[in-house]
Amino acid sequence: MNFFRVLTIVLLLTGPASGAFAGGAKVDRERLEQQIASHATLDIDFWGMAWADRSLAERIQPAPEKIIEKIRLENRLYGFKEQPEPVTPPPAVNAALDSILGQLPDAIQGILEDRFIGLFTVNHLGGTGYSEVVYNADKQEHYGVIVVDAGVLQQKRANEWASWKINSMFRPRPGSSVKVRAILEEERHSTIVNSIRFILLHEIGHILGMATSAHPSWLAWQGGRRVDVSSGFPQLSWKNGAGKTIVSRFDARFPERTAIKAYAFDKAQLKVSQISAVYTNLEKHTNFHTLYACESPWEDWAESFATYFHVVIDQRPWQVVIEEAGRPDQVVESCWGKARCREKAAFLAHWFENPRGAAE
Repeated sequence: MNFFRVLTIVLLLTGPASGAFAGGAKVDRERLEQQIASHATLDIDFWGMAWADRSLAERIQPAPEKIIEKIRLENRLYGFKEQPEPVTPPPAVNAALDSILGQLPDAIQGILEDRFIGLFTVNHLGGTGYSEVVYNADKQEHYGVIVVDAGVLQQKRANEWASWKINSMFRPRPGSSVKVRAILEEERHSTIVNSIRFILLHEIGHILGMATSAHPSWLAWQGGRRVDVSSGFPQLSWKNGAGKTIVSRFDARFPERTAIKAYAFDKAQLKVSQISAVYTNLEKHTNFHTLYACESPWEDWAESFATYFHVVIDQRPWQVVIEEAGRPDQVVESCWGKARCREKAAFLAHWFENPRGAAE
């Protein structure tokens, strides 16, 4: 698929319908893929430039019909039953973006003003949200949009959502005494707005990573081409493997990494009994801030951006607490300020001072 779709909370369904394209429907699948890859919303000609005259806060709008059309094509392709509809942005989304913009450095806001077309709200997306590239007149990856499911975003408060996300990576076992809880906010600040705030930070990170060339093209890799991860932010954690593969620099000491998959739930490859060992290896052998960052260089960047902004710039808490009956709690602290993430912290500190530097 030649389009950029990074889900913040990956599709809430367990997976596409197994028989969605059975029985000789290959032609239909190819036709849908082509319709999506060539969809008008991927080109700046569709959007024009009037959006650039609006403030960032004014770029939160119900999804236009063409976005709805594209999501329906994607859901049909993957066998999802959801039929998206545009919806008026709830106040919590506006409040979350306002909270981010209030702390975001002017230089980064300037990039968003130039490159970020808008944040569009729907219901029945088939997920929580995604970021997508829009090509400029020269067919280069240049602009970006974010689409979110307004209904799903309002279901969980900050700490509840973060805990749920971590637990989704481990296959549950009935009667297990192991519990994991995440702390993104002091309990009195664990609100729906602050849950949305962190989700939007991650998606904004994707847009900024593309806009500043902090990493290579997701589209190229997704389209089956080899991308070079030997420079920029990715080189700190990743390397090119055989053929077109990308592997982490820590896989020999962190074999569980390749089994990490967010939102897998009962289909997760990792067992709940492995939680302590996985986090021990994460802290001992890697410079990944979160487990989600371990999935790819692109999620690594978005998670690093979001957590660095959250912890270092906005001075908010971040912890993972692993509880097991009869044992002392295992507390995983933010790696910002710790030796294992020193190189990444230095990269981000410089990037926040001069975010356009990577693209100049």
